[in-house]
Amino acid sequence: MIAAALALFLSQGDPAFEAVAAALGERRLGEAYELLGSIADPALAARAEADLWYFARDFGASLAAAERGLLVAPDDLFLLHRAASAALWLRDAQRATLHAAHLGSALAAAELSPEERAWWTGAGDDLAASADELSAAAEERERLHRRARATALAALAGSVLALGALARSPGAHG
Repeated sequence: MIAAALALFLSQGDPAFEAVAAALGERRLGEAYELLGSIADPALAARAEADLWYFARDFGASLAAAERGLLVAPDDLFLLHRAASAALWLRDAQRATLHAAHLGSALAAAELSPEERAWWTGAGDDLAASADELSAAAEERERLHRRARATALAALAGSVLALGALARSPGAHG
C-alpha cells in the first residue's frame, strides 16, 4: 500500500512505469519483472526494480537497485526510502543510517505539498529512528563481543599460568 502510493506520487506520468507500478500494486511480480525493461528513465527504472525486489523479499537486490538509481538521482526520495528500508531488513546499520540521513536532507530541499511533506517527514523520522536503534544494537553487540573476547583471553592466560606453575612445582616431574 505504501509503495503503491509512493510509486504513484513519484511516477511523473511515465506509462511504462505506471504499468510496472500497477503490476506491483497487485503483486503480479512476474509481470512487473517482464515490464522493467520498458522503462527508459534510469531513476524510474531503479524505483520500479527496487520495489519489485522489495516485494519479492530480496532486500539485497532491492538495496542494490535503489543504490544504482541513487547514482543518477541522488536526492530521489523514493529511492532513498527504499534503500534505507532494505538496509534495515538486511540489518546493515551503516547503510540504513546513511540513507535515512540522506533522506532527511533531501526532504528538506524537496518541493512538496504540506500533506506530502508531512507523510515524508513521518516516514523519514521512522526510518531514522529504526536506523539509530539498529546502530545502537550493533554497537552494544560489538561491546559485548569485545568483553567476551577479553574474558576468554583472561581465562586462557590464567589457565596457561596455572599449567606453567604446575609444571614447575617440585612434585610435577615425579
